[in-house]
Amino acid sequence: MVTEYIIGGAMYWNQLFLFRSVKTQNNREVKKLPVVFQKYGYRYVQLRRSAKKAIYGIYEGDRLIEYEVIKIRIRLKRFNQLLNRIEYEKEVYPSKGQWGISGWSLFSWEKALEKYNQI
Repeated sequence: MVTEYIIGGAMYWNQLFLFRSVKTQNNREVKKLPVVFQKYGYRYVQLRRSAKKAIYGIYEGDRLIEYEVIKIRIRLKRFNQLLNRIEYEKEVYPSKGQWGISGWSLFSWEKALEKYNQI
């Protein structure tokens, strides 16, 4: 069952939980993508989401500058040799190399919604 929800607006970004976790069909817990996070000096706010795709609004201060539509990927459990620890399964944002394949930048809500419905 796919649950889709909309988060209404950037003004609520600091009131949201940053991470949620769910269980997969194999009863494994997977750390979900954050609803709000900071990267490269921008604030990313999840505006729409389903099980395998999401739309993020990218904010510079209070100004929305673009939308990013992504396919949500799951990174499998692995051992991180650098940190000497096991990292468990979690959802991940597409890497720079996956842009155009699993992630797209769009400048209007209509285009972002069209791409979201297309993938």
